[in-house]
Amino acid sequence: RRTDGGRGNTPSVTGSGEDQPGFVAIPKRYRKPDIKYNKAGGQLTEGESDIDHYSKSGLSGLEATLPNSYCNAMIQVLYFTETIRSVMLAHQCSGEFCVCCELGFLFHMLGSGAPCHSGNLLRALRSAKEASALRLILSDTSAQDANLLLLIQSWNRFILHQMHSELLETKRKEAKIPTFVYRDTDFPCIELQNQRKKRVKPELAEEMIEDTTRGETDVSWLFGSKQTHIFTCLKCNNKSSKEATLLVHNLVYPHNKG
Repeated sequence: RRTDGGRGNTPSVTGSGEDQPGFVAIPKRYRKPDIKYNKAGGQLTEGESDIDHYSKSGLSGLEATLPNSYCNAMIQVLYFTETIRSVMLAHQCSGEFCVCCELGFLFHMLGSGAPCHSGNLLRALRSAKEASALRLILSDTSAQDANLLLLIQSWNRFILHQMHSELLETKRKEAKIPTFVYRDTDFPCIELQNQRKKRVKPELAEEMIEDTTRGETDVSWLFGSKQTHIFTCLKCNNKSSKEATLLVHNLVYPHNKG
């Protein structure tokens, strides 16, 4: 709408953007919805409809309301890795800030198909000293200046080593629990000779414990690769080797000389 206000012939444009030249109306189904979050941060609403109105796939998504939402894509990758998902869902321990327990809880919520956020996982990451040293925890102000390309690489390296170490620690604690061994003096029985044959020998029990205390977990079996480190003394040329499991490889790309 053009108005001159009764002063001169210079037109001025007022009103909404639809009156401006070059404006193209976007159909409603393709417009960016104005999604509002409640105080709990869980329910997504726009008027009277929820997120199910926009997603008919049955696959849940992770909300991007937290500053550390840069890791949502990698969390989805871990969730759709069947071995990792099964191990995390079956993980049980008594730790207060356990990353594996929080991942298992988050995977359970993702399996329900409802939208959820990784707030509890972020709380467990804040308690990890390695995550703070690598500066993986972002704030509202630092999220804008962060290099997400390098940050997600550090997060992937950290989460794999953290899952491996926590699963290995749980495995070792379970191995220290002594197995039940039948004793005739504790439970008298008529068929003593038959029960003696069914006893668990101490040697076999030690072998079972030794086998479970090895540094192998489902994470190292899936992502790890064996690596042999050879150390050579510069004075006597004495060599010693040590095997290790490498979970992440750093790729060095050649520089094209042109």
